[in-house]
Amino acid sequence: MKPDGRSLNQAVGVDAGQCTLPHPQRGIDWLHSRQRGRTCLYMVDVYSLDSKEQQRVAKALRQALGEDVEVSSPTPLLRSELKGIKLREDGRGGGRLILLCHYNEGRVLLTDEDGMYNDFIMEACKVTGGNVFVALAPVSTSATSLANETLVTALAYSGGQQGLLSIHMQKRFLTWNKAPSEAQVECLRAALDGSMEPLSVPESVLEHSEGRQGGRASFCNIL
Repeated sequence: MKPDGRSLNQAVGVDAGQCTLPHPQRGIDWLHSRQRGRTCLYMVDVYSLDSKEQQRVAKALRQALGEDVEVSSPTPLLRSELKGIKLREDGRGGGRLILLCHYNEGRVLLTDEDGMYNDFIMEACKVTGGNVFVALAPVSTSATSLANETLVTALAYSGGQQGLLSIHMQKRFLTWNKAPSEAQVECLRAALDGSMEPLSVPESVLEHSEGRQGGRASFCNIL
C-alpha cells in the first residue's frame, strides 16, 4: 500500500500493462537544481553507448516531460568501461532517474552471463535508490505497452536473460521504435514522483556483476 492509501497496482496501472500518472504533488521536500530562474523538481540522466540514440531520446524526453524535469546526456558510455563502472552521486534521491538506452543493432546482450550492463544496472541503482529503467530501440511496440512482450520472452528464455524478464516484470524495461510513447513517458513520470517501487536488482544480474555482494542488492531499497 502506498503512503497515500493507493495500492501499487492503482499507482502504476498493473492491469492495463502501463503506468498511470498520479496527480503531481509539488510540496515534496526535494530541493533540486535551479536553472536560469526556474526550479527543476526532477532529473533524468539518459545513458547510452550510442551518442545519436542518446541525444534523440533526451530530446524526446525534454519535450514530453516538461520544464520541471531536467534531462541530461552524460558522456556516452564505452564498452571497455562498463565493467566496474562508477556513476556520480548528487544527492537527488527519489528525484533522480537513470534511463539506460541500448540501440538494437543485432544480437541483444543486456543482462546475465553474456550481458554488458550488469555492473551498470547495479551502480545506477546504488546512486538513485533503485530509480532505474532499461530501454531497447528500435523495437516495434504497441502504443499502450511498456515493452514488446514477444521480444522479452525471446530474450529471457532463448537468450538466457532472466534478469531482463525480472526488470520487465517490475515495469522498468521499455521498448520503442523511434521515441518513447505517451504510456512510457507517464511511467517515467510516475517513477520520478515516487509512485513506483524501486528496482530490485535481479539475482542473475548480481551473480554476473563484478560488484557482487552476498544476497540481494539491498541498496536498491529505499529505506
